[in-house]
Amino acid sequence: SDLAVSPVDRDVLAVANQYGAWLSVDGGLSWSGLNETLPNLPVRRLLSAPSGSRGARVMLAYGDTYEWAPGERQAVIDGETTREEAMRQSASAQTGSVVTAVALGANYYYAGTADGGIWLSLDRGTTWSVARLGDRAPVVALYTLVERSQIVFAALGGDGAEREGQPTVMRSLDGGVTWQNLTGDLPRGSVRGLVAAPSGDAVYVVTSEGVFLSLEGAGYGGQPGHWISMSETLPDAPALDVTLDEAGNQVYVAVEGYGVFAAPAPHRFLA
Repeated sequence: SDLAVSPVDRDVLAVANQYGAWLSVDGGLSWSGLNETLPNLPVRRLLSAPSGSRGARVMLAYGDTYEWAPGERQAVIDGETTREEAMRQSASAQTGSVVTAVALGANYYYAGTADGGIWLSLDRGTTWSVARLGDRAPVVALYTLVERSQIVFAALGGDGAEREGQPTVMRSLDGGVTWQNLTGDLPRGSVRGLVAAPSGDAVYVVTSEGVFLSLEGAGYGGQPGHWISMSETLPDAPALDVTLDEAGNQVYVAVEGYGVFAAPAPHRFLA
């Protein structure tokens, strides 16, 4: 993405690419990394939170999946195709649409498309029916409660969307038959990810403006669509995804270049 040549010795080159910064002193025949103190982990998605002996699983910018074991300084490539990615490809082929996000529950599967449509499957992806017609803003993220999969959250409005700057967060309690708009006072910006608490009463969203929490039950800020910023103690870099552990006790945020950050999930204290 960038290159500089020494003004006094043209054999000395420095380059920057998606893996970091590099130096050559022999005209590019060999390179040494300059990345020891730089934030250079290009994490893009959080595939799963740590569980038992397993570490956090992440997807990097170039599509590889890694497991980051607790206490380790480096992640290890695992090369697994995620269940969600396999279903996304299958749903794209079956619906004839560009499927951009999926959510897989116990009884309901959902697929969101690049034109804002949401499809529903009641037979684990064998057949699909339309749950919501598209309105041209892409579905960036879907999340369903695993055991109560009639409850699903959707985030629309990613980078390059026709309505860029106007994110939309919705919730359905009946498998996509009806939808409640939760956008409320969420700041303008493109959506990047979302996750809901196991109770369904709290939802976390990552946008280009940061990480936000909304509480949908009684409690602090307890009106639907009120959002609380959670970005104050994170590095000054784009947040790209968010997830919770299975119990909903810890929240994990992926930050461009810096890796994955964890904290006690604040909805447990504010509800």
